[in-house]
Amino acid sequence: MQPKVGHVTETVSINLATATAAFRQHQRAPRPVLVLTHLERAQLVSLDEPVTVGRDPAADITIADRSLSREHARFERRGDEVVVVDLGSTNGVWVAGRRVETEMVIAADAEVTLGRVLASVRKLDIEPRRRRFLEDHETFLEAVAEEVRRARFFHRQVTLLNLRLVGSPQPPLRQWFAEVQTRLRPIDRVAAYSSDTLTALLPEVSIDELAQCFVDMRAALAEVLPTAELLGGAATYPASAASAEELRHRAREALTQAHGDDPLLLAQMTPQRSYSASTSSASDLGFVAESEAMKRLVAYASRIAPSPLPVLIVGEPGVGKETVARLIHERSDRASAPLVSVQCRALAPTLQTARLCGHLAGAFDGADSDEPGLLRGAHGQTVFLDDIDELSLGTQVELLRLVEQQAVLPVGATRPEPVDVRLLCASSQPLDELVDAGLFSRDLLGRLEVLKLVVPPLRKRPEDIAPLTESFLRRRGDRARSLDPLALQLLEAHDWPGNLRELENTLERAATLGRGPSITADQLPFTQAPPALEDGGVDLRERIEELEIDLLQQALAATNGDQARASAWLRMPLRTFLDKLKTYGLRTPRRRRR
Repeated sequence: MQPKVGHVTETVSINLATATAAFRQHQRAPRPVLVLTHLERAQLVSLDEPVTVGRDPAADITIADRSLSREHARFERRGDEVVVVDLGSTNGVWVAGRRVETEMVIAADAEVTLGRVLASVRKLDIEPRRRRFLEDHETFLEAVAEEVRRARFFHRQVTLLNLRLVGSPQPPLRQWFAEVQTRLRPIDRVAAYSSDTLTALLPEVSIDELAQCFVDMRAALAEVLPTAELLGGAATYPASAASAEELRHRAREALTQAHGDDPLLLAQMTPQRSYSASTSSASDLGFVAESEAMKRLVAYASRIAPSPLPVLIVGEPGVGKETVARLIHERSDRASAPLVSVQCRALAPTLQTARLCGHLAGAFDGADSDEPGLLRGAHGQTVFLDDIDELSLGTQVELLRLVEQQAVLPVGATRPEPVDVRLLCASSQPLDELVDAGLFSRDLLGRLEVLKLVVPPLRKRPEDIAPLTESFLRRRGDRARSLDPLALQLLEAHDWPGNLRELENTLERAATLGRGPSITADQLPFTQAPPALEDGGVDLRERIEELEIDLLQQALAATNGDQARASAWLRMPLRTFLDKLKTYGLRTPRRRRR
C-alpha cells in the first residue's frame, strides 16, 4: 500500500534510491564507499574499482558542472586506504583545505572539494551482527539540534522519522532494526525512542524519497515478520516545525495518528491562524529550545513529567509558562486526556473555592444546584493553575488538601470528595516574599516546590529569538516569511521586558506594516541610534571588505591556520572561504608545531 503523505512546502531533493541501491550490493563486509554531494543531490558510489569524476560523459561519475574539469579526479582503494588523484584539473582537488599536488590519502570523514562537488569516504558495515546498533539518546538529541542548525543556516531540509512495529507477538527491537537500517543511508542516524519505537534522523531527503524508503522498509519486514506491521510518523524542518524540539514533538504526534490505512503520516504545517494582541498568547509562538538554558529546562521537564507530584513553574510574565506546562502534560501518563487550564486571576475572589472545588445547592446565594467544580470535573486529567498567587488564603487551604489528601471539600459539604488530578501551578510573583507578607501559605509553597521549574526570560536566551521569529512568521501563512539580518540583530539586542508576548506583538506589527518579502529594521518599534555621518560619506563596500578581511584573519589565527576549522568557525562553506582568501589575496599563516 502506498503511504499517504500530507502537503508540505518546497523540499530539498536527494537521490535516496540511488544511495540505497549502491550500498545494498555490499551487505556482507565493511568497505569504503564514496559519498558525492552536488548542490542538492547526493550519491553513494562503490570503490571496489577506481572511480573517475568529471563532467565528461566518459567519466565513471558524470556531473554537469562547469567548476569540474572534463576528467577532474580519480578515487581508488590501495589496501585499506583510499587515495584521491588530481587528473590535471583546473580548479584543483582540495582535502581539508589543502590542495592535492598529485595524489593524497583521504583520512576518515575528510572533506574533499572538487569545484562545487563535495566528496568524502565512509566505511560501511551493513552486516547486522557487526554494525553498531543504536545511538545513545543524548548523542542523538545533540545530532538533531545540530542538523536543524545546519538546515537553518544553509536553507536546507531535515526530516525526523518515527517508526513503530505493531503486531503480536511483539518482535525484539534488534530483530527489526536490522531490516530497517539496510534501507537507510550512512549519513542517517537512528536511536531507540522506546522499547517498540525507532527514531531516524534523515538530512536532506525529499518527501517522495521518504515515502519510497518507508515502502521498502515495510516490504522487507513483511517478508521476515509477516504478522507485524510498520507504522511511521514524520516531521520536516522547516515545513512542519521551526525548532529541534518542535520537530521531535511533531514527529511523535504524527506517529500516534498513523494506522493501517494510513501507515505513514507527515506532520502538516500549522494551519494559518489569525493573530492579534488581544486574542493570542505567547504559547502560539511554539516551544523552542535552542539555547542551553531551555535545553536544560526541557530535559528536566521531561524527567519529571511521569511523576504524579505537583509542579511549580515560575518566571516573568510572558515567558511561556503555560507552554512548559503543556510540555510536561504531553510527556506524562495523562497525555491522552486534555490539559485543563485555569486562569486564577479571572476567578472572582469570593467564588474561587466554589469554582475550583464545587458547591452544594443552597451553599450561598445563587447556588441553585450542585456543581462539581473545575477540579472534580477534571478527574483523571492534568490541571494547570496560572497565577496561583492570586488565590485567597482560604482557597489555598483547599488546594493544600488536594495536594496532601487527593480530595477537595465542596462549599457547603461536610466530607471531602476524592479527586485524581495532576496539578501544575505557575506564578510570576516571588512566592517566598508573599509568604513573608502573610499572603501565601507556607505549607502549600513547601509542597509545590518539591518539583520546581524556572523559565528564563527571553533576554537571557537570545539564541531562541531567530527560531521563535521563524515559527511565528511561518504560522502567519503566505504573508511576511523572512527577517532582514539587521532586523534580527535588533531583535536579539532588545531587552524584551514583555518576553514572548512582546516579541509576538512586535512581529505582528512589523509584518502588518511591511509590504515586501522581509521584515526590515525600520519596521521595528525600537531602532539603534544612527551613526554620525562622516564628511564625504562612507564607502559601504569598502567597509564590508575590511570587516570580512578582519574576520578571515581572526579565524585563521584562532585555528592555527587550519582552513577547514576556520571556515567552520565562521559558519561558512569551505569552498566559499577559500574563494574569499583568494579574492583578498590572504595567505594562510604557517601552522605552528604542537
